[in-house]
Amino acid sequence: MILPILIIVGALVAIAIAIARLVKGPFQADRIVALDVVFSSNIALTAAAAVITERELFLDIGVGLSMVGFVATIVWSRLIEASTEHAPTEPASSAPTVAAVRGTDPAAKPPSATASEGGRR
Repeated sequence: MILPILIIVGALVAIAIAIARLVKGPFQADRIVALDVVFSSNIALTAAAAVITERELFLDIGVGLSMVGFVATIVWSRLIEASTEHAPTEPASSAPTVAAVRGTDPAAKPPSATASEGGRR
C-alpha cells in the first residue's frame, strides 16, 4: 500500500514543479514540456487511484487523459511552429565560424602572409 502513496507524492511534486515551469518558462518549448509533465502526472494519479480503489474505471480516465495530452502537445507545437515561420529573423552575426578560425572553411579568406609570419619578412 506504500507504492500508491509514493506515486501520489511523486506525481504531486512533479505537478508543482511543472506548473512553476509552465508559468515561468522562458521559451514556449519549456511550457509544452511542462504541460506534458502535468498530463503524465495526472495519468499516474489516476493509476494510483485505480490501485487504491480497485476500480478499472480510473484506467479508462487515464487513457482519455493521455489522448487529450497528446493532441494538446501536437496542437501547441504546430501553433508555435506556425508563429515562428512568420516572425522576423535576426541578421546573422558577423563573428567568424569555428571552421573559418581553424582554416578548414573553403569559403573563408586565407590568412595574410604577414599575419602568419608575425609581421616579419
